[in-house]
Amino acid sequence: MHKWVPVVALVGLVIALGAGCRVRSDPLPATVSEDPVETYRIAPGDVLEIDGGRNPQISKDEAHVDQEGFVSLLYIGKIKAAGKTKSELERDIDTAYREGETFTDSQVSVTVLTLYYFIDGQVQSRGKRLYLRQTTLYQAIVESGGFTEYADRGDVRVLRAQPDGTVKVYVINCRSIMTGRKPDSFVVLPNDTIFVPRGY
Repeated sequence: MHKWVPVVALVGLVIALGAGCRVRSDPLPATVSEDPVETYRIAPGDVLEIDGGRNPQISKDEAHVDQEGFVSLLYIGKIKAAGKTKSELERDIDTAYREGETFTDSQVSVTVLTLYYFIDGQVQSRGKRLYLRQTTLYQAIVESGGFTEYADRGDVRVLRAQPDGTVKVYVINCRSIMTGRKPDSFVVLPNDTIFVPRGY
């Protein structure tokens, strides 16, 4: 089940962080060694894209995971998706097609279409971004067109909702990343909000 911090709370926090003052940073999290897309557990309500590989007739642009955690597919009917990683679901779908002797080599791939991060503030293109692969902070900024001329590159904030409803704020100096003094090692997670304040 997804755990969301109310949007109003996050919006209010972004406004507060954009007031031009330095903020206290929470200790940076441990380096993420695995792709968050690969470790994500599918939940009811998720939307999946299913590619049938060599058998395009079983491909679906959108497959919705119902409230019981199942997804419906051609020839095999309902299959449990909730609680599985994308790789586990791919394996189970392939197995179901082989055991049903419908397709012996389906090579199904699954993409979760309901994983996003958000970027706001002094970047060229703000808004919601689909999270398709492990993405570092500076990669996310580059993919949003880069900083504007007014950006405070040394005070980039990442807001991360916690299971208890609180929000942690991480402050990262992207100027050090851009000059090569520090690695681009901060991994953005689904549902993170990146905020680039205006410099003064």
